[in-house]
Amino acid sequence: MMMPVKKTVIALLLFIAVQGVSIAQSTEIEGVWKMYETSFAGEAYGGERAIVIDYNKNGIIYQRGIVVGTWKYDKKAQTIMQKAERSDSEEMNGEASIIQLDDEKLIFKLNAVQLNLQKAGK
Repeated sequence: MMMPVKKTVIALLLFIAVQGVSIAQSTEIEGVWKMYETSFAGEAYGGERAIVIDYNKNGIIYQRGIVVGTWKYDKKAQTIMQKAERSDSEEMNGEASIIQLDDEKLIFKLNAVQLNLQKAGK
């Protein structure tokens, strides 16, 4: 009689552990970032105007309070899958390869364009 309870408890603990890992994975990207530079074909372009990108904890990307797409972080592959919701943001569709990710910077390459972001407030 005790065996089904033991299996249920183990299953519940595994579920909680997996949920904790998935939450921890998203929090590395989650937050408000300011684009300070982009580069294409070796040519760097500075941020004459600040572009602020909010990677929401629910997997939604906001710019100026407007939903522009969705995102999902794959920690193991070091990629961010992005899907634009608006036709004027379609260049942001695809799988971005992360070059650098730490508490202050997020640098990734998407569709031959490198985007350099800095955590807002840093």
